[in-house]
Amino acid sequence: MTVIADLWAMVKDSREWKAMAEASKKIPELEARIAALEKRGGSSGYVCDHCASPDLVRTGSRPDPVFGELGHKQHLFRCNACGKESAFLPKNER
Repeated sequence: MTVIADLWAMVKDSREWKAMAEASKKIPELEARIAALEKRGGSSGYVCDHCASPDLVRTGSRPDPVFGELGHKQHLFRCNACGKESAFLPKNER
């Protein structure tokens, strides 16, 4: 039994184990941040590239600059906060 105890002591003292233990403590904080970002995303789930406002209005679509020949399109949105236009891939293609 002392061999196992010695091995466990070596593992617990390793730098990698300590890093994993610290990372696991951050999981609840990261989950809360993800939930806040998803909530901030507005009803469409998109946010403005320029001001990060979720207040976007879809204005249309256009062929994707890279994969447009294959039929892929980008959704176009206008931001009600700053007035800039942003393009996004549809959610099922991200």
